[in-house]
Amino acid sequence: MTAIAGNLGAVYITSTPSLPLATTVCTNPSSDDVNWITSNPVARYLDSTYTPAPIVQTQCNEVEYVALTGNPTGGTFTLTFGAQTTAGILWNATASQVQTTLVALPSIGAGNVAVTGGPGPATPWMVEFTGTLGLTPQATMTYNGSLLTGGASPNVSVTNPQNGQAWTTLAAGYSVQWVGAVVVLASALLGVGASVRFFTGGGGYFPYSQLGDGHEWEITIDTAIADTTTFGSVWRTQLQTILSSTGKFSKFWNDATFMNLMTNLMVFSLFIDGSSAPTSGPRYEGYGYIKQDQDKVAVSATVDEDVSFEITGPLYYINN
Repeated sequence: MTAIAGNLGAVYITSTPSLPLATTVCTNPSSDDVNWITSNPVARYLDSTYTPAPIVQTQCNEVEYVALTGNPTGGTFTLTFGAQTTAGILWNATASQVQTTLVALPSIGAGNVAVTGGPGPATPWMVEFTGTLGLTPQATMTYNGSLLTGGASPNVSVTNPQNGQAWTTLAAGYSVQWVGAVVVLASALLGVGASVRFFTGGGGYFPYSQLGDGHEWEITIDTAIADTTTFGSVWRTQLQTILSSTGKFSKFWNDATFMNLMTNLMVFSLFIDGSSAPTSGPRYEGYGYIKQDQDKVAVSATVDEDVSFEITGPLYYINN
């Protein structure tokens, strides 16, 4: 049995049936380019039973890595794009120097490329095609490293980890966290032009309103060892399994209308550092139902009480 505790929390009552999810762009608050959260606070609690399922789309710029091999200690190299070749680029050039050289090509031009990383040879340069060359596939640059010196067989390599694309529907490579409306990508998108969105035509969300606040809370997670041995297996296998998650608010503040809403699906937002806004601050969030309500005063005057609840489904940690 594991317990998590904190101070300040909120209970949100949802409305059913859920409503269709409109197109909404997601933000990348943790800057990891993996977790993307809906920018629309109204549609942040999704219905996992809604059909069709949410449609997730991404767009991104073409990204290419330029790396030096063989540990050169001097000399220059060139890059070719659109049948046009750059002037010589120093083996230890900075990102801004590489960018300036690429922008000088008529096939690229000002505002159409951004370079980060470097200097070589220890760190590759990341070349992101932007502006009029953004959000579309580009031919991979070719190179010539014959003028590099030192090291052992010095040369250049150009790789293409990400093709440019306009809004494209993902068929795989992601998961959706229903609580918080979070898209979790299997691999990070690269570059400043990366974007993720939910697209209209799929998915639904629960409208919600705040029901009350809690001053102190505690979550208890009951686990057990489940036997996962398959028929015919020589070895017995076991897996730690969550049986249930329950929680309790102490000093829960609400009004008398709370008693009429206890059978509705609710969202429990449990804050860690004292934040109390539903869309900001580190917190645990999950769906659930009120399990026990311990009134200390007459219903007509209910203000401060203890409330126990049972969480249905995963409990997510969200920080945005």
